[in-house]
Amino acid sequence: MLNKKATPKSRQAFTLIELLIIVAIMGILLSVVLITLNIARNRAKDASFKSTAKSVQTGLVSCCLNSETVLGNTVNQPICTGGGNYPGDESIGTISTGNCTGSSFSKEITPGTKNSGNCTKATITTENIIYAGTGC
Repeated sequence: MLNKKATPKSRQAFTLIELLIIVAIMGILLSVVLITLNIARNRAKDASFKSTAKSVQTGLVSCCLNSETVLGNTVNQPICTGGGNYPGDESIGTISTGNCTGSSFSKEITPGTKNSGNCTKATITTENIIYAGTGC
């Protein structure tokens, strides 16, 4: 007499509830990742705006030391009367108009279309830059 071993039952496919639970878990994990990526993107845009603002401050200081007029700036317009087309991209929206008073100034700049992060404005003075916006 042969002893036949019983073959184990083959596993059935996932049930609908198991699949729904897996999809729900994946959705929760995906939402956490997307929120984190959005925060990182805003921080990168703010860092880009801050870097450009520092460059603009350097240009304004140089412009004022040379007793040149500081122009209201839009994209591809010079900062000073004798300057080139800086900033040449859409990282800066506008710079408030006016002349240098001696060697000091106070100008406000706004982010352009490339920088729509948390920073909404920067006030540039001879000494420092003050940023406005939540989390900026």
